[in-house]
Amino acid sequence: MAKDGTLRGGARVGSGKKKRPIEEMILEGRAEPRIEDSTEIANIEGIDVPDPREYLSDAQRVNIPLIAKDVFKKMYEWLISLGCEKYIFTDLIEMYSQSYARYMQMERMISGTGFLAKHPTTGGAINSPYVTMSDLYSKQAIRVYAMIEQRVKERCEGDFTPFNIEEQELEDLLAKPINKNVGGK
Repeated sequence: MAKDGTLRGGARVGSGKKKRPIEEMILEGRAEPRIEDSTEIANIEGIDVPDPREYLSDAQRVNIPLIAKDVFKKMYEWLISLGCEKYIFTDLIEMYSQSYARYMQMERMISGTGFLAKHPTTGGAINSPYVTMSDLYSKQAIRVYAMIEQRVKERCEGDFTPFNIEEQELEDLLAKPINKNVGGK
């Protein structure tokens, strides 16, 4: 406590002894590996990709297909190939799929309508709201993917290859014609 009676000072943020990686502690014999019994890993059975919930393939008001179901299946297949599907909640995969699909949907809307929009009252040019929505969905997809990727890196053994939807598939999706009736009227 300072002379004026206020609580100031104390430990600084980030000060003190730094934590060491668990790998170093295991090598030194100060920590146990996370996997207790290697026979458990040998007895794991493979599973098929579960069906995603219906909202990932709902009909859209605008005639732009929602690719969330496809993204879900590809993400789950990637997790199965790494042997990590049991460590990731299906809801988290669905959240990523929906965010990524909405991001792609907004990018297609921008391609069809442009970067500018008409102000509703003044009629002047304003930034398209699709650009803002695209940015928000991309940030959301990146955050959810980072959570999934961190979990995969922590729990799964073997070579880590980041999840990537093939570029050709994205080009095919973006090449589909867009409905000019954006408002659904």
